[in-house]
Amino acid sequence: CSLLALATSPALALATTWGPYNADMPAAGDQLKRDAKQGDLSGLAFIVSGWFKAQEVASGKSPIVAVGDWLLYTQDGRIGFEAPGVSLNSQAALKAGDWTFIAVTSDGATVRLYAGGKTIGEAKGRLNAPSPSLVFAPRTAGDSAYAGKIAGFQVSDTALDGKAVKALSAQPPKEDLINFDTGSP
Repeated sequence: CSLLALATSPALALATTWGPYNADMPAAGDQLKRDAKQGDLSGLAFIVSGWFKAQEVASGKSPIVAVGDWLLYTQDGRIGFEAPGVSLNSQAALKAGDWTFIAVTSDGATVRLYAGGKTIGEAKGRLNAPSPSLVFAPRTAGDSAYAGKIAGFQVSDTALDGKAVKALSAQPPKEDLINFDTGSP
């Protein structure tokens, strides 16, 4: 089951989906902003997902993608997610040069963080809907800039269970077939 097949499945046909987005973020580049498609993500269920290939592993905090006030990041290479009221820090590392599928899901009661199809963190909580803005490799004072590629990143108001997330993580992107937006200066 590929991300494209899932995204075009009848189950997601009526869903609000932002993406997919592809980005190549060089270390000395700028952040890349995108307005999300209009749609309602105010429901309780959601998935934020995509493939990530870090060029290097930064020390300290390295924001990867901001979805409104939600943030997917690494801390000394370890994958994390934060939003008002929820913070998920894992021991799972984003390795330089390897594609890793990362997803954050919520069923309205529990937020789960996945890497490579495996649950790496979870917390009870309900998130408010994010503003319809996306920032890839956000540059914030005191943080390291994410450098690397992002493929098939999307946000949807449909929550997937662990089995579906694992299926999405089974087939890495074919990098040479992807048109990447760039954060080059």
